[in-house]
Amino acid sequence: MDHQEWAYIAPLVSRLDASGRTVRVTFRCPVTGDEVSGQAHLPMDSSFGGRMGQQVQRSLLYSVQGAISSAIRSAFGHGIVGRVAGDAAYGLMSEASRGVQVGGLSQSDKQRGAELAFASLARHFVWDPGRGCWVSSKAAQEAVGGFELRLQQHAPTHPYDRLILARVLVEVARADGRLAAEEGEWLGDCLSADVGTVAELSSRPPLTAAELGAMSPGPVRETTLMMGWAMALLDEDLDSREKQLLERFASGLGLHGPRAEEMKKLAQGYLLDNAMERMLTWGGHDAHARGEVEALARRLGMTAQQGQEAEARVLRKLSTRR
Repeated sequence: MDHQEWAYIAPLVSRLDASGRTVRVTFRCPVTGDEVSGQAHLPMDSSFGGRMGQQVQRSLLYSVQGAISSAIRSAFGHGIVGRVAGDAAYGLMSEASRGVQVGGLSQSDKQRGAELAFASLARHFVWDPGRGCWVSSKAAQEAVGGFELRLQQHAPTHPYDRLILARVLVEVARADGRLAAEEGEWLGDCLSADVGTVAELSSRPPLTAAELGAMSPGPVRETTLMMGWAMALLDEDLDSREKQLLERFASGLGLHGPRAEEMKKLAQGYLLDNAMERMLTWGGHDAHARGEVEALARRLGMTAQQGQEAEARVLRKLSTRR
């Protein structure tokens, strides 16, 4: 029985909004009221079977784009996990349940978007067989890793720091010389309005060491570099220009040696963990799955040992949902 199907996650949905083909959803625990927000971007060919087939063919990382969306949104203050009140302007579940289209998307599109968004955030919930529903995970220390803890504790709050983070993300996304329309739309959906649009950020000159050095001192600089690495690694094809750009950013931020390397490792681990959770949840744990994990770890620049450690870590998380 697949408890990530719409029938099982629908009771969790407290807010649902759509912009273009991006579906944003807030899931609320029925027991504690804890909420988790995420989103998913639906391609024009939005048949669920086609979507999943494309994900498998293109890469595992393509399927965790929603998790990175949530991470970026969290960095700008939206929060990965938070307690927020319901809002009818967002929560259109009563209308959606009557078949009303949300943001121009059909009911089936909305449901697929919610399923994909939930799959990228499912580690925050545990299936409770007694209640027959999903509830928020109480194993918080195991469910939330170093990447997410850093976003929760050290996200940029000063307007200048937020602007620099946004410019870092846009410059990394454009490091290969172009920014595809779909990628620009996706990134724009993740950024907050106060930092400007992707077009406005793209029109700025390259960040200088002086601009980076003017960021607030302390952990917020590490968070900025970590997010830059996550953006660069998302397509699992680290371009030499992206690597050089991130090294320049690290230098400008005053991050060298072990600290800079640790931010890269946090981003690598976050991507691998999310891809692995999605794969093991949908497909199970077998020799093929292990081979996929090892191959993805290599593409992310990780060692075989790091891949095995990530596999064990995710299996431990998933064991709490049985």
